[in-house]
Amino acid sequence: MAAQVEPDLMNRPSSKKVTKLPILPDGTNPSEGDLRRLLTLAQGQPGNSFQLPWVHTKTQALYTLSCTDNGVPEWTLTTGLAIHSVVVWTHLTGDLELINNLVWMESSGGAEQQTAPKQTSFADLSDLVRSEIEKEAHSRGVAPEPRVSATPAPVLSLEKTRSAAASSLQGNLKEMQVSGVLQSISMTKMTGQLSVTDNDCDITIYFEEGVPVHAASMESTGDAAIMELLTWDEGQFQFIPMERTPERSINRRLEGILMEGAALVDQHQFLTKRGLKLSSYLLRKYPNISEAEFEGALRDAAPIDMSVQKQLYQLVDHRRTFADILRVRPLVKAQWVPIMYNLVSCQLVDMSDKPTLAAKQSALQEIGVDQALVQAAKKTILRPETGMLTFPLFLYFLEQEFVRFEYTRWPFSLVIFDVMVNKEKGPEPIAGNAVQGLTDLVDSVKRDIDWLGHFRTFEFGVILPHTDVQSATFFANRLVEVVRGSTIGGAENSADVSIAVGVAGIPQDGQTLGVLLGAAVEAKKTSRERGVPIVLFNSLYKP
Repeated sequence: MAAQVEPDLMNRPSSKKVTKLPILPDGTNPSEGDLRRLLTLAQGQPGNSFQLPWVHTKTQALYTLSCTDNGVPEWTLTTGLAIHSVVVWTHLTGDLELINNLVWMESSGGAEQQTAPKQTSFADLSDLVRSEIEKEAHSRGVAPEPRVSATPAPVLSLEKTRSAAASSLQGNLKEMQVSGVLQSISMTKMTGQLSVTDNDCDITIYFEEGVPVHAASMESTGDAAIMELLTWDEGQFQFIPMERTPERSINRRLEGILMEGAALVDQHQFLTKRGLKLSSYLLRKYPNISEAEFEGALRDAAPIDMSVQKQLYQLVDHRRTFADILRVRPLVKAQWVPIMYNLVSCQLVDMSDKPTLAAKQSALQEIGVDQALVQAAKKTILRPETGMLTFPLFLYFLEQEFVRFEYTRWPFSLVIFDVMVNKEKGPEPIAGNAVQGLTDLVDSVKRDIDWLGHFRTFEFGVILPHTDVQSATFFANRLVEVVRGSTIGGAENSADVSIAVGVAGIPQDGQTLGVLLGAAVEAKKTSRERGVPIVLFNSLYKP
């Protein structure tokens, strides 16, 4: 059949046509046969729109039902003429019975059908809704609960009538979807309370003449509570006629809430299939993503406030479960479902049922580190009178840093310096107790990962891991500043203190440990000879 349709589609003009059918006779509403004819025409000419007009029997308002088929029939009901027309509702569905019920509700104004000469009782309405439940369950291949007759005797009191109706209007959401239950109550213009319970959760909705006026769940009220209910596919429901409440939290038409809720249901089903649960651990797929990249990934996603999405994403830390995150940033279901749908569908967030390594680490009980033991061990490798590494140990740590460079290619630098104090007989290198004072000065500007040690006889060195020459220069400037600002070594004033510093680094100044040592020594020697506080080895050979 597809081979017969394609040539016709290829020869058809690209512009879409709108075909208006003759207006229905006065006092006539669209029948199921009219709707079937409209659907058949639309399916026969995909992309074209067919419209059926009629006049409301009481208000004399003009209504138009249009149908277009682009794979799924799209039905739109409008009222008014041309540019002054107003869209009442739009549905994407092939369910003629649903469209027939919606058209009848709008065009008749909810009036009683002419075939019902007697006033409809609660029990009659219960049977009508129950009939909808049974049809839905049958179409889905689910056996409905045994039907209980709800036809009351004329002498029953109002309370007995309520009881009979309540016992009939109950069932399981596995037999009938939430939207079907709500639409059935709306179509039959019932007044009362719908209660839906699943485990320890329950949602209550109050109706006045089929119109929802108030809804409440454990976490939300109003439209959000109804939309939360739409995501349920399990639970027991029961309708109690004539139960009322003075509260009003819903101002929108049920059709509008259901249409908005349809997207929420699809998003919730997507997340459920992907395995999202409150106990799921959330993971960032790209931990180092920039803010611009984050916004770009969500550019074509469902339109949601970007700041709210960022706030939730920033709480994803590989440690917390989804329930933990919602405790920190409370959101109702109608709010977090679209956000999580965006984050998951756009490949920004993943989830796991098992605790991540970070989560396991955060749950571990910390074992305290005995700092006394650490300091005692550190003292064994430092000269007690100076607090510095001995020259052999300094060379050992320097060699270890070079080995680390060979594995990681992370740069490191070596700073060699001496400190002289002007005495009566001329400049003398600091020695003895003055060296301990130098250690205190260097400790005030170096990092905990840097190592200070003796270098040869009267010189000193500092190993700077993960530091290139440019960053080492900043350290050297701070070193010169604190030393020249002191009276170390018995100097009468700071002007009597001089320091010469040489800086070299790997890989900027060489690729071997021997070249690095030679470069730093040469730079320091030049510094002392020229009277310049700091000399970089790579500056000695610049043109």
